[in-house]
Amino acid sequence: MKQFTFSTNSIAAWSRGFIVASGLAAAVASPARSQCINFIANGSMETYTNCPNMSINGTINYATNWKTLNGLAGTYGQLMVNRPGECVSNKPAASWPASTALTGGSDGTNWLGGHNTENWQNTLAQPLPPGNYTFYLDAGNATGSTTTLLFYGVKSTDADFTRNPAQLMGSVVVDNVISASNPTWVTRSFNVTTSETFDRIEILNAPIAPGNVGAYTYIDNFRLSYTVDGGPDQNMCIGALATMAATGSGTWSEKPGNPTSVNIADPSSAATSISGFTSPGIYYFTWTSNGCIDEVAITVTGPVAPTIAVTAPTCETPTGSITVQTPVAGLTYTLTPGAVSNTTGTFSGLAPGSGPYTVTASDGTCVSAPSTGLSIGPLDCCESNAGTISIVP
Repeated sequence: MKQFTFSTNSIAAWSRGFIVASGLAAAVASPARSQCINFIANGSMETYTNCPNMSINGTINYATNWKTLNGLAGTYGQLMVNRPGECVSNKPAASWPASTALTGGSDGTNWLGGHNTENWQNTLAQPLPPGNYTFYLDAGNATGSTTTLLFYGVKSTDADFTRNPAQLMGSVVVDNVISASNPTWVTRSFNVTTSETFDRIEILNAPIAPGNVGAYTYIDNFRLSYTVDGGPDQNMCIGALATMAATGSGTWSEKPGNPTSVNIADPSSAATSISGFTSPGIYYFTWTSNGCIDEVAITVTGPVAPTIAVTAPTCETPTGSITVQTPVAGLTYTLTPGAVSNTTGTFSGLAPGSGPYTVTASDGTCVSAPSTGLSIGPLDCCESNAGTISIVP
């Protein structure tokens, strides 16, 4: 598969993802599947309408596409800004860290904050259809406590902050501490397969266990990407049949510039077969699903079908021969019928009128397609039976 680089807030960003499996996830390494469309709107929180002041009612509502409402006493989710000369937000409550506790967010000057039981809801950039997705976010805690962030899908028919247990999409554990002197945000991720359409995502900061007050948690740089998977890259011998292994619905296409043109049996089938690999080299195919593309490479190795010539029998040599034109050192050639093999590519002693014969080439791993079949011609050797008569006068 081809490697892409993910752009944090791009609607047409590319990266590589994970095996689809919802649930708990720790810090993640570099992704391994193609992704596009960041459904989270204003995931960096860099776009806001007011410089946040102290408010127990929460200030995340100032961030475009975000809102908060936990329904409990105390402070709500907050927008934190540390943009000297323009906006340095106040402490939202006496027990909370000031915005100057961090030098900035993970991808700018703004981030979200909240204690356990507090929440944030994002109105997505566009509805999230059924499919395979990957959540990414950067996070850390102000103290050494551990919290869990729960992610719920919200349907268009649901009221805000519905938090339907059946629509829990997944969760991440946040257990790293960040501060102005240790501003190391950790990227968290999880994967999910959805069967419903959501237009909002609610995130709940939950205690890790009953009775655990939890930590004040910083979160930033939200990304929710559609994951398209064309399956693994493949290695195969020349002339073999490739079976693709894409996920979901989509369309296969052949990229221009492949060594030879091939035949895709059913472009709309995720598990289609592809034939016609008659030349060695790397063939590239794209699986397009929901406007997103994953690329699969098929590396084809092995010898090509040899070109052969025939030598007809003669009166002096009453048998014919088959010869490989331009034999390649290191290959073994096999004549059929007869199953005779050698490394020279010359097969002699063949009976007149026999055949047709084909020849294959092998490098010890792959066997080529058979050559064009040729036959040995008949023996055409006519000698005069006339005698000599001498007349003696």
